[in-house]
Amino acid sequence: MKVELLQLPNNWLENKDWSPFDSGIKTTIVGIRADGDAESGRIYARLAIYLVNPKYGEEFYMEYSEDDTKKVVFKENDKFWILKEDLDYLIQGWEIQQYHEWLYDSGIVQAERGDGNISDEVWDAGKADGVPVTTKLYDDVFSNKELIKQDWNISLPRAIELKAKVNEIFPDDQDWNSNKYNIMGEYVGDSIRPPYKSTNSVTFYHMYQLPSKELLEQYKVPDVGYDYKFWHAIKYDLDNKVKRLKLVIEDDEKTSNYQTNPTTFIPRPSLPQCKDVFFAKIFNEDGTEADEYDVFFVTIPAVMRDYCLKNNLDFPLPDSRLGDYIWIYGLVYDKTSLEIKQVKAYIKYTTDPSDPAFTAFTEFNKTWNSTPSE
Repeated sequence: MKVELLQLPNNWLENKDWSPFDSGIKTTIVGIRADGDAESGRIYARLAIYLVNPKYGEEFYMEYSEDDTKKVVFKENDKFWILKEDLDYLIQGWEIQQYHEWLYDSGIVQAERGDGNISDEVWDAGKADGVPVTTKLYDDVFSNKELIKQDWNISLPRAIELKAKVNEIFPDDQDWNSNKYNIMGEYVGDSIRPPYKSTNSVTFYHMYQLPSKELLEQYKVPDVGYDYKFWHAIKYDLDNKVKRLKLVIEDDEKTSNYQTNPTTFIPRPSLPQCKDVFFAKIFNEDGTEADEYDVFFVTIPAVMRDYCLKNNLDFPLPDSRLGDYIWIYGLVYDKTSLEIKQVKAYIKYTTDPSDPAFTAFTEFNKTWNSTPSE
């Protein structure tokens, strides 16, 4: 299916002349605008998209370069056209960007160096300058529309119970309270992802602290020069009395370009349109690496649903949760075959809905999240 592009006058954006369009205020206008090269006098076409943020009413106007326009725009019978799938991709890219900005604007507050929340190493590396708006937070993690895991801030009652549970088998194994944003996680129900063997497991997330050289040596992790995120995890299998290290890795040139970085490249399945991609690898104490990797990313539910449909995967969330603060999606996949073994989604909640700092978490824009994609 193709969409005809309206020919916009050069001063359209300034005048907001709606007369060429159907009556009524428009939130999306897609057109073509003539532009020229001042030196050569050559005239060429630019794709132009005008949108209005459905939550805040902010206007967004984007013009694409001549080369980018040629990639998606074609001319037939003296009219300009774009394929609907290409237009949808461009608009969804804008929605993902807006969604991403909203997540950070509403959930993160500026931190100050020296306040004890972010280590100097993380500050110096420029990896984080903000912290969650409150410590009264927990995550519900879903897969195949079922709750499979919960992650609790270290100060919450359930986290305190989990610390005691781990201490019975691994006494004082960590400085659990080294950071007030640390997290304790547990599996719920019977579902578990590989390589884990038991749902009787607890995960400790050490926040705003890079993995130390000593920790990497303890798990015999080779130093290949990865750029680690500002947290890492220790996974405790309480039935088998086994510990594992989970390292979280930035997606950058080292991980995404096999030609220039074959030793650090991380293979991955095809992903939906998204932002903030990062990976996780799991190591046993003897240095062996799990056969599965995790890849995480930010996108909007409509894009994620379509991705699952196209790839014959189970969409992770029930419809009743689509309007909530879905802050990240994740795929567990075989590192060799790239077969996806689990699709998961993380939703953040507060234990104190009256907390004014958390208002944004409970007033999320249902326009993007509550309507399933057709």
